[in-house]
Amino acid sequence: MYCKHCGSELAGDNKFCSKCGAPVKETENGTVCVKKKTGRNKAGIIAMLSVICVFIISIAFFLWKMAGNSCKIEFEDFLVERCVREELGKDWDEDITGEELSSIKELTISWEKDMTAGIDMITAGCTYNGYVNLADLNYLTGLESLKLDFPRRGFSLFTAFENLDTVTACKNLKSLSMPLPLEGYNYNNGYMGKGYQWLADILAKLPVLEEVDFGMTVPEQLQELLAPDGGVAFAEGGEGNTTFPDYYHYTSGNVPIKIHQTEEITPDTEDVVIFLENGESFDCESLTDSLQLKALVIAGYSPISEPPQVLHLDALAELPCLSALSLCCVEADLSGIEEFPSLRELYLSYCRIKDASCLKQCSLLRELSIAGRNEGISASSLSPIWESLPKLSYFYGAVYGWEEKDVNKLLKNLENAEKLQTLVLGTSTSCAAALEISEGPDLKNLYFFTGQGSEDGINLQNIGFSDSLENFYCDYKSNRPAEFIKAHPNLVSVQIRIGENSAEALSAANYNEVIEAAAESEKISLLLFRDLEMAGADMAEEWQALKESVQFRQLYESGIYDMFQRGAFMLDMNAEDYYEEFLKQ
Repeated sequence: MYCKHCGSELAGDNKFCSKCGAPVKETENGTVCVKKKTGRNKAGIIAMLSVICVFIISIAFFLWKMAGNSCKIEFEDFLVERCVREELGKDWDEDITGEELSSIKELTISWEKDMTAGIDMITAGCTYNGYVNLADLNYLTGLESLKLDFPRRGFSLFTAFENLDTVTACKNLKSLSMPLPLEGYNYNNGYMGKGYQWLADILAKLPVLEEVDFGMTVPEQLQELLAPDGGVAFAEGGEGNTTFPDYYHYTSGNVPIKIHQTEEITPDTEDVVIFLENGESFDCESLTDSLQLKALVIAGYSPISEPPQVLHLDALAELPCLSALSLCCVEADLSGIEEFPSLRELYLSYCRIKDASCLKQCSLLRELSIAGRNEGISASSLSPIWESLPKLSYFYGAVYGWEEKDVNKLLKNLENAEKLQTLVLGTSTSCAAALEISEGPDLKNLYFFTGQGSEDGINLQNIGFSDSLENFYCDYKSNRPAEFIKAHPNLVSVQIRIGENSAEALSAANYNEVIEAAAESEKISLLLFRDLEMAGADMAEEWQALKESVQFRQLYESGIYDMFQRGAFMLDMNAEDYYEEFLKQ
């Protein structure tokens, strides 16, 4: 007998071919048949293997998800982390898991837990420290109530929320309380302007949201825009802010700040504000027993006069929880600051600094602000920070003594800043035209300011980030802004200055070109012309002619928020009626 599969001779009692292994079977007439595999058998094997694969993948996904919920969470923002730890009753050295975060039902994030945000109140607005990154809300999926407790501190001293849209991860959210994020005038003194439609889109993605409290009475037409289906109740009034226009009050005395004397500080003190007179000195060794200290502010009286001395700053490395440090109008030696075990936020404003080279070794920093007359810190000396500070997400640099070549040296190395999302830059007017910032990370927010006097303005062709840029503010006059808008398709908000406040600069064609580009954009929800906002009474005739020829109505019809809709909201008027009234003025 022979195998019909391979032709080899078979032994009489073999059940399988010794050559190819095929099974054999004798029929009734004695002939031998080779039983071949059928398509049905193959399909059965494939189906069984598929079931096994799906089972293995499901088990792996389950284990991965469990591991993700049980692994340590690394927070993006010190203030958010601090408030979460207090809610969970967790010490600073304890790990927090995703499962624990998702179990939180109520959370209040308060500015009082980060006193560095209050330093501007002490120094009469010398600095700005109100940046809060809300990216960590992505983990708080079980939240039912969220309160962002940031009182209004006057016209120019607001808090900026970054990644507010991550609140949409909180699908169980029923109650939201926060200051209304109006468009602001610029990043330095307002919220990141994205327009009301952007905020409406966020609220629409919270399916069970029942109430929103913005700390003020919201006009009816704004309520209709934010919640068109009427399913959200907006709270009325608010302490010190009973109506919508009160948002624009110029007062700033409603935020209490406790100034500490050394003898008042105990080992359990978590926030310390030290205020020094001219000629005074403060020895940081007096704080080494304050093991729970988390936020420290040391401020002098004036950025002009002889600053007080801060001694032995390196002694603070003994404090395990110190995460936020702000120095203002003082003289200090920064050597040793790289040894601080938990430092996440550092603000240096109007200081005289010794040994700033150690900044590039503060590898845990998320936020770095250098503002005013910081002697001893040059832009070129900061150029290595982008690579050496891998977690830095926010940089504020406004030192008007920085020279053009040094600023560009700082910006040239920006491609190494992998996590940087927000860059705020204030330079002298002589630097504006030569700024080059065409390469870098996936930058979302870019802000230039205080350069109105520059003859050449800023060259927008030198600015890149075409795929990532969402918010752009420029307080310099800008060349070819319409082309800039078209080259950045993901822009959500644009605040620019086309020209100076003069009759020669008021050209309707320039503004209409920008309006057309914005109307064609799929994402822009806010467009503000900074120069038109500042038009003076001496330009009344030219201004009236401009109003009649610039196509502001096209912005209104495209759903883009502009300066005229803002005026309508303030007066609780219909935007169309306000526009007609405005043209008659």
